[in-house]
Amino acid sequence: MTIALSTESKLYFADGSLAKPQPGSLNFKKWMKCNDMVMSWILNVLTKTIADSIIYAKSARQMWVELEKRYGQINGAKLYQVKKEMCNVSQGANDIATYFTKVKSFMG
Repeated sequence: MTIALSTESKLYFADGSLAKPQPGSLNFKKWMKCNDMVMSWILNVLTKTIADSIIYAKSARQMWVELEKRYGQINGAKLYQVKKEMCNVSQGANDIATYFTKVKSFMG
């Protein structure tokens, strides 16, 4: 998601580096329009259940912070499972491209 926002020059709506303008300022309506667009993008990549839990956020930043709180933490059990799978990966009958893709998937 950060890559998509960055390519559209909208990452600052999620990371909080652009403050919301004061109502009535020249940039307020433009900011609101862009914020609504980013909120829509975020909601459209989430499962319905997760999207429903953050739909009432007032800004893209609020959505982002809520998602970071919930999903930005390391899950010890999941980390163990991934490390275990990494130790067991082998090329086997796969061609080199398939094997390389499998190995890279553990790093991303």
